[in-house]
Amino acid sequence: MTAILAAIACLALQDPSQGPDSPEARRLREEIASRERGLEALRAGQREAVGRGDAQAARDLNREVSRAERELEGLRRRLREIETPPPPLERLSLELKGLATHWDNDLELEDGLGWSAAAYLRDFLFVQVRRWDPEDELGDDDASVTAYTAGFSYEFGLAEERKASFVFVAGAGIVRFASDAPGSDDDNGPILTASPRWMYAVTPRIRVNVGGDLDLARTDFNQRHTHTVHTFSLFASIEIGF
Repeated sequence: MTAILAAIACLALQDPSQGPDSPEARRLREEIASRERGLEALRAGQREAVGRGDAQAARDLNREVSRAERELEGLRRRLREIETPPPPLERLSLELKGLATHWDNDLELEDGLGWSAAAYLRDFLFVQVRRWDPEDELGDDDASVTAYTAGFSYEFGLAEERKASFVFVAGAGIVRFASDAPGSDDDNGPILTASPRWMYAVTPRIRVNVGGDLDLARTDFNQRHTHTVHTFSLFASIEIGF
């Protein structure tokens, strides 16, 4: 997991659209220089109109100067944002999640609670571990399920002025089923997961999520042969950004 997080951080550093030497920054500097020359010409025309006593022309030029100044300030603000982007790790967040899970009947596991820890490169990638300790109803003993997944996340319609968003997370990985029951066979298998959720930003760095996890896995745990099982969980989580 550490290696994956390091790779994610490296990807965040490789954004060619940010930084003082990016093509967008160079384009904005050229446009700002051109707009500054145009603004000086407007101011000179305004002074000339005042000097010759042409009040109407002076008022018209004053409006043009004000409009040009606003547009120029907007370009300068955009250039500052590109030249000094936020540190890449501000997009990194850690999530702790509580799960209430219903298992596929073929798994012979008791429904119950679990937990999850995940790291997100917001609106891009995630890695996650989930853990449950249900009762093995077939073997009448303790069992454990651990799932390791990685994939992508996407936020729909989240803007600076909004605090809520719909988020979709999907990934794949490995799940391990184990039981302490005598004669039980542990098993590892592939797992696919989809997780629609609703997110609310309490602050720019603290978010809460509620939603569901739908998992599809291939296993022969507590069965005579390998086949696909499905699991559904409801969850609530807290996410902290850095």
